[in-house]
Amino acid sequence: MRRIAFTAAIAALSMCCAFAQTVPSGWKLVKDKQGTCQVAVPSDWTTDKIVSSFAKSPDGKADVVAHGLRSGQAFPEATSMAKQIMKPSKIIEDSGKRLWYVYEGNSSSSGGTSWYVAVPGTPVCTAQVGFKDPAAEETAKKIALSLTQAK
Repeated sequence: MRRIAFTAAIAALSMCCAFAQTVPSGWKLVKDKQGTCQVAVPSDWTTDKIVSSFAKSPDGKADVVAHGLRSGQAFPEATSMAKQIMKPSKIIEDSGKRLWYVYEGNSSSSGGTSWYVAVPGTPVCTAQVGFKDPAAEETAKKIALSLTQAK
């Protein structure tokens, strides 16, 4: 019985720490309109007054929007549909844990990079991350890796 309790405690601690690693210190959370999915962004990013799940950098050269898909939609179905609508030009990760790829989007039309990211869960959570300055890629990576169900 103690072994089970210890294992459960370690698992809970691991989950807590895994989430803590994806949200850099001093960053803030941005949730989708249903409050079911979230991403972390630097504290100086601003959220849109109308679309609160959309956040952008102070210089306007990077942005993210988070979205929870309809309830009951399976991860394979959701990611297959996304690949048809926003055709990947480069896959960064395609696993059971995350789909992350580059696609031709608004940022890429102006010389930047557009990423689509999805993680499984109920609901499937998605984010679109765009950045125009290659120097913003490290920040964009942290944002993409922070996508999760809202806590």
